[in-house]
Amino acid sequence: MKKQKANFLVGIVPIIAMVILTPSLNAQGLIDGFYSPKGDISITASYTGTSYDEFYVGEEKTGPVPAHEKITQNIFGLYGKYGLSDSFTVIVNAPYISAKGEGAPDPISGNTEESGFQDFSIAAKYRPFSASFAGGRLDGITALGFDIPTGYESNSILAIGNGAFKTNLHLGGHLFLTKDFLRPLFSVIVLEERPMMILT
Repeated sequence: MKKQKANFLVGIVPIIAMVILTPSLNAQGLIDGFYSPKGDISITASYTGTSYDEFYVGEEKTGPVPAHEKITQNIFGLYGKYGLSDSFTVIVNAPYISAKGEGAPDPISGNTEESGFQDFSIAAKYRPFSASFAGGRLDGITALGFDIPTGYESNSILAIGNGAFKTNLHLGGHLFLTKDFLRPLFSVIVLEERPMMILT
């Protein structure tokens, strides 16, 4: 029974660690829990299309969009990763955005369309530790990144970004589980049989 308790603790401690570390991570963006092997380069291209005619002012939803009534955006993303070592990965991201309004010209820029590269992002991600346990592994995540605006108009309604230089610090962990992980968590503990003494 002691061995079963030990297995349970070894399996549950990484989960507790992940719960504590998870709030420090941003919603999935540039930084994830996967590291590129040394010398590996990966490039990903993506496309997202979206349109909206309502927006939020605080918690209140309102519409249509001032002047433009409705805005349509086409977003093309180019994302690359390079492994400087098995535990150190450099990441770059360059989104190109095209935005078009269907109403009157923008009251600030005077345009009905805006397009260009948004914020160029670069980040370095390092794995400070990797702890294996019965049923999986927990990897540490530390990363420092920068968002660099490319000079677009940031004050108009059609603006493709906020034009702000940002520094991003990430701290967290990535939990890998194997098929053997649930075995100690749900193992049945059989109590030792003991003879009963009957008094007469």
